Amino acid sequence: GAADPDPALLDAFSDERMSRRTYILKADRNGQPLWERIYGGPEMWSALYIEPSGDGGFVIAGGTDGGSDGDMFVLKVDAEGRELWRKRVGTPDWDEINHGLIVKPDGSITLVGYTHARGSNVNDLIAATLTKDGETVVFSWVEWPSKQVRDEAWPKVMQDERIKSDQDPMPFDGQRMIYGGFAPIVVE
Repeated sequence: GAADPDPALLDAFSDERMSRRTYILKADRNGQPLWERIYGGPEMWSALYIEPSGDGGFVIAGGTDGGSDGDMFVLKVDAEGRELWRKRVGTPDWDEINHGLIVKPDGSITLVGYTHARGSNVNDLIAATLTKDGETVVFSWVEWPSKQVRDEAWPKVMQDERIKSDQDPMPFDGQRMIYGGFAPIVVE
């Protein structure tokens, strides 16, 4: 037979304190409920997105507000809607507002939205890819004294025997690497 449709995602108030909760109902192709779940915590939750996770379960994302700090949240549930884990993504004194959820075939999860300091009207783009089990985040950079020095040194770095990947496998997943460059716009 046909596969069951993805569950519908609704945002609902459910208790006397008016704390916002997330309600999910999974129905069969005839609209008959298979299961329903309510998720929440001690703070306001507002779910915005639900995506299949590739393993039969689902990833739910949205925003949460603990009263003084708004953050993004992500919740992973199994095929029966049982919570497997939840994470809050954000920083103190900043609001992170979720406006997208991407679940890739390899299971990696990225939240996209905007952020701003409390009281500020200026927004910045934010994208947060969650770490996988056992994964460690490493942040590093290289500062070259000039573009000329960089252009001369880079070919030598790439030829160095110590970094040849066929001799020693790369210690990280290159598909998850984020890199970039910056050009100074103000020079003192």
